[in-house]
Amino acid sequence: MARNPEIENIDNLLSAIDKEYQKRKASKQNIYVLMSLASFRYIRHRLIEIKEILSFEKYNLVFIGQIGVGKTTAICHILNLVHKVESYRKKGKEKIKVEKYEEILTTASGRTTICDVVIKQSPKEYSYFEIEPS
Repeated sequence: MARNPEIENIDNLLSAIDKEYQKRKASKQNIYVLMSLASFRYIRHRLIEIKEILSFEKYNLVFIGQIGVGKTTAICHILNLVHKVESYRKKGKEKIKVEKYEEILTTASGRTTICDVVIKQSPKEYSYFEIEPS
């Protein structure tokens, strides 16, 4: 299995932080050094948390809310399941081009995704996605 490049970057950052932390810890102790050490500890802690999050390959997301509040719309925008639509409108005698993004999952007055769904990525050579009830 190929190693996630983001995790590799985090490992490199952690190594650099550890080296700098040890260097500053050995230097003259003043308030600025102590503050920087505390900052390094915080940043290191956050990087470890991010590394743990990135180590998961699959996530389960749950959107809970009233009917029609935008759960499916949010899913479409988060997963970039949108496409650009161009239209024209008149402003006086002039035609103005209007671009907007519409969701690929049809949304209306709610009740679009009322059950659990699985959204699968297609193979690279195709341009589709699959939604399955789970």
